[in-house]
Amino acid sequence: MLGCSDAVPPVLHDAGVHPDAAVSDLLADTFHADAVEFTDLAIVDAQPQCTYAWRKMSTAGNEGLRSVWMLDNNSAFAVGASGAILHFDGQQWEPQESGTNAWLYGVWGSSASDVFAVGGNAGGPGIIRHFDGTSWTSMTSNASESLRSVSGTSSTNVIAVGASGTVIRYDGTKWKALKSETKEELSSVWSFGPNDSAAVSSGFAKYLVCTLGNCTEPFESTFDLGNRSGVWGSSSSNVYATGFGSQPKLAHFDGSSWQPITSVTDPLYAVWGSGNGQIFAVGDYGTIWGSTADGWKKMNSGTSNWLFSVHGMAMGHVMAVGYKGTILRYRCE
Repeated sequence: MLGCSDAVPPVLHDAGVHPDAAVSDLLADTFHADAVEFTDLAIVDAQPQCTYAWRKMSTAGNEGLRSVWMLDNNSAFAVGASGAILHFDGQQWEPQESGTNAWLYGVWGSSASDVFAVGGNAGGPGIIRHFDGTSWTSMTSNASESLRSVSGTSSTNVIAVGASGTVIRYDGTKWKALKSETKEELSSVWSFGPNDSAAVSSGFAKYLVCTLGNCTEPFESTFDLGNRSGVWGSSSSNVYATGFGSQPKLAHFDGSSWQPITSVTDPLYAVWGSGNGQIFAVGDYGTIWGSTADGWKKMNSGTSNWLFSVHGMAMGHVMAVGYKGTILRYRCE
């Protein structure tokens, strides 16, 4: 018998992908709550010992959270207002001393003893804190502008982006500035290879591909994603970007052009997906959208608080964070 932690998770395919017959049987169940239709995606597991759903987690604080990074079931970090850093040890969330009162907007790590948190206040320099498994210490950012997001592929390839088109890269020794073709704020970055990262601006949608030396804009979109755009991709030819400006709220890049996903209509701040086909996008008033075999469907989050970040693992374990210290977890229980 499989327990909850061992259950095989449902696969949430993005629109246009044709799942095999086994996955096709995992159909969405629809219900009504407060006169708004929601869809719980694959709420019955292939082995019906548990149910997949978004659930609130107890936290140690009420600070607004802007970013979450999940290493595994026993280690996750969330960062936010006034230098807030929370760590999840598999049982509970506990605050950690960051050594700064500045906003922290992004967090990412290569391991439990190699985690980076980035941020800064408006008009101030970029702030970077590094966790070695024991404590957080300051790093020299070499960034004159505040930072908004961080991502990487290893301890020697980490990218951070921020205000005024700032892009910096950590090579395992120090942070160095990369050439950027924009002066607009870069609100999100995702790394999908040792020499490839994607960054999205928070103004008129700009998509920058950053290599080891610089960031160029080979494919400009023709629509406005608005501020606080998020980005995630599995490769340079499969990238999603979110926004809360005019339509669309979600767009997909196939390696040659951007295409809007018009079925998603809510303002969104972040997107994340896993290698097994699950993709989630989060935003205003607890909004969560998930990609299924039948297209993008709205999910029941159980909260009306804004959600600013989503991250997780394969095998159906995902976390989302946001306003007033909100932390949600999606898994089979």
